[in-house]
Amino acid sequence: MVQQLEEIKSGINSKRTDYKLPANHEYRITNYWLLGFIEAESSFCIKSKELSLIFNISQSFVDSELLKAIQAFLLELGDPGSNKLDKANLDVRLVTSKEEYGNKQLCQIIVNRHDFIREALIPFLNSALRDELTNKEEKGFWRLN
Repeated sequence: MVQQLEEIKSGINSKRTDYKLPANHEYRITNYWLLGFIEAESSFCIKSKELSLIFNISQSFVDSELLKAIQAFLLELGDPGSNKLDKANLDVRLVTSKEEYGNKQLCQIIVNRHDFIREALIPFLNSALRDELTNKEEKGFWRLN
C-alpha cells in the first residue's frame, strides 16, 4: 500500500501533461478563495520612476482561463452606484508574455489604476480578511484549550 502511494505521489504534477478542464467548466471565484489566491500568487509593486502602484497576478499560460475569470471578478469590485470609480476606463489587463518562463508561457493580470487599487481592491481585501478572521475567531480557531 505504501509503495502504491509513493508511485501515485511521484506522478503528481511533475509527470502530468494534460491540464485541460471539461469544456463546460466554469470557474467559481469567491471572496475567500480570491483572498487566498492573492496572498499566494500576487504582488504589489511600485515603479520607482513614476512612483506608480501596480497590482499583479502571474500564472502559467495553462491557467489563462482562470485569470480571465479573476479579471471579470475584479471588474465587478467597488460600489456599482459610485461615480467616483470610472470602470469604463479601467485597465485590468491580461497579458501573455512572449518569453518563456520556466518552459511555460506566463499570463498576468496587471492593474495600474491607483483609484481602482485604493477604492476597490484594498477595501475588498480588508473586508475579506476581516470577515475571515472574524469567522475563525467565532469558531474558536484561535483559542487554545
